[in-house]
This record gives sequence, C-alpha cells and structure tokens, in this order.
Amino acid sequence: KYSITLLFVLLHTGCWTDWFDRDDPSGEGDFETLPKLHEENPGKICNKPLQIQVLTTGWLPVSSTGDIVDKCTCVKDKGFTCKNSAQKKGICSDYQVRFQCPIDFCPQPQDTGCWTDWFDRDNPTGKGDFEILIELHKENPGKICNNPLQIQVLTTGGQPVSSTGEIIDTSDTEKGFICKHSDQKNGRCSDYKVRFLCPTDFCAPPPVKLKQFGCWTDWFDRDNPSGKGDFEILIKLHKENPGKICNNPLQIQVLTTGGSLSTPLETSLTRLTQR
Repeated sequence: KYSITLLFVLLHTGCWTDWFDRDDPSGEGDFETLPKLHEENPGKICNKPLQIQVLTTGWLPVSSTGDIVDKCTCVKDKGFTCKNSAQKKGICSDYQVRFQCPIDFCPQPQDTGCWTDWFDRDNPTGKGDFEILIELHKENPGKICNNPLQIQVLTTGGQPVSSTGEIIDTSDTEKGFICKHSDQKNGRCSDYKVRFLCPTDFCAPPPVKLKQFGCWTDWFDRDNPSGKGDFEILIKLHKENPGKICNNPLQIQVLTTGGSLSTPLETSLTRLTQR
C-alpha cells in the first residue's frame, strides 16, 4: 500500500509588469526602489504589488552573484536595494526588477469582444463617485453596448481599486460602479474611471455600401445605314473586337456618329436600364 501526499500550491492571480532597471551600481549601489519606479513609470506598476522578482541585467538570480543583500532590502512594498559598501568586492551587480500585480490591474483579454473608451462622468465632490451605466448611456449615446460583458475600474491615476483599500458599494455590468464616501474610513472615495467589454457584434464597423464599379468600352461603329438599317449587334461586335467588350454588359449607350441622342431612343434606353 502506498500513501499519497498531495501538495497544493496556491498561485497568486495577477500579472507581471515589465522589467525595470532604473539605476546602476556606479554610485553607492543599485537602488530599484518602488517609490522612484512609480514616479518614473506612471501607471505601469500597481500601488501594492503581490510579489517582487529580482535578476541581474544578465538574467542571473541574486543568489548566484555572491552579493550581500539583506532581506529587508528586497520587499514588494519598497523595491530592491543593494549597497556597494556591504560587498566584499566593493560593488554590487547591476539589477533589474519586476512586480506581480492584482488581476484588476492587468490588461483584460479581448477575445470575446472589444473594450469601450474610459469614462469618468463623476468625481468624488458630492456623496461619492457614481459611474452609473444608465447615466453613461444617456451621456454617451452609441458608445457603450446595452449589455456589457465585463466592467473594468481604475482610479483616474491608473491604479486598480484593490490598491486604494476602499469599500466599494457596486461594481457590475448592470448598474456600473458606485463608491460612497460614507463607507470609507477616511470619509472620501478616490476618483474613478470605468470601461466596459462589449460583444463582438457591437465592435464590428458599420456595413459599407457597395458602389457600382465599372468602366465604359470604347465607342464602336460596325455598320452604317446604307443597307436595311444600322445594326450594332453585340454578338457581331464581340467577334470583330475580341477581348474589348465584356460578355455581360451592365448598360448600353447609343449616340449618332455626330454625338447626338434622339429623344425616342433616350426614352427607350432609360426604360431598359431601369428594368
């Protein structure tokens, strides 16, 4: 008999940022600090990362460098610091960092439709921030589908709701988004913006009206009225002018060789082309 132990690994849901290398060890060390990275890369790093990952710019882990790095200098809330003064060789390696952010900070997949523009119809000067869908529909006719598939909410500064620590009253595709001042410990909501994921049929561009494209042939005068009349017969014109007239013409135009059009003939041709 065997006993089986199952190890369940809880994975953080979210996404990783790009790699950042804001400093090099030419001064007192390599300082990849989160406040500076936020300042230099607005909207690209969430306020409260879930994890931090650090590698050298040559893609080696910190443990392989031999650098002395205290645990307190490599934390998700502060970033990463390596001091030259702490190293036996007198200088740190050059490092880069990235952060794992909550799912609501991450770009959303667009396989099932398309995202609207961002909307910020209200600000928190009154009782809160009310990004109500019915009001957004009224104020932005034709720009939001009737039945959105998803809603995404960020502060107007580009940070996810989870980073604010605020209590949210409503955030769904039926009503929209509501944050009330009365629910907050500090008595005030942040300023938010919203967008909606719409079905594919809302995203498709309007059908384009097809134009009647075509071209006129050269003028042909294969007969003259010296016999029983003037016979400009298509089958004869095809034989005598191979490749110069299409098999199924869309219209015919007739003029005298002097360039004039008689009234009875004009009337009959108009009737013919309207059928």
